[in-house]
Amino acid sequence: MMAVSYTHLDVYKRQIQELAFDRTFAGEIVRNLADEGMTLVEFGQGFLSMGPASAEFIRKLLAKELQHGGDPVADWCASNVTVRKDPAGNEKPDKERSIERIDPIVALIMAVGRSQAEPAGIYGDGRGLLIVGGRPLNQGD
Repeated sequence: MMAVSYTHLDVYKRQIQELAFDRTFAGEIVRNLADEGMTLVEFGQGFLSMGPASAEFIRKLLAKELQHGGDPVADWCASNVTVRKDPAGNEKPDKERSIERIDPIVALIMAVGRSQAEPAGIYGDGRGLLIVGGRPLNQGD
């Protein structure tokens, strides 16, 4: 059994309203985070959940509403994404066809999807998403 430390989340606990997760292989970490008092929301990986979230992610990306601060891991993961389309035209990232890891992009799409679930944004005051990771953006980035 591996011990996992969640102390790196302590800085953000007061700011995080909820964490979305994929139920596949999430058992222990979800239990541990729930024990830490985090609000957890299951987010399916099928077209029903990921289709609208992916469409909104693309809209925000094209509108330059998303920034990652030049994070090289985000660049690498974005370059690995391939997309699957269903007969209705819904699109979602395809982990099976993607060459390498795409998990941070999938997590961001899930966050965008959850932000759509609340009319005033996930903070309740219209602020939208908090993206954890990468380097801080400089003014003018």
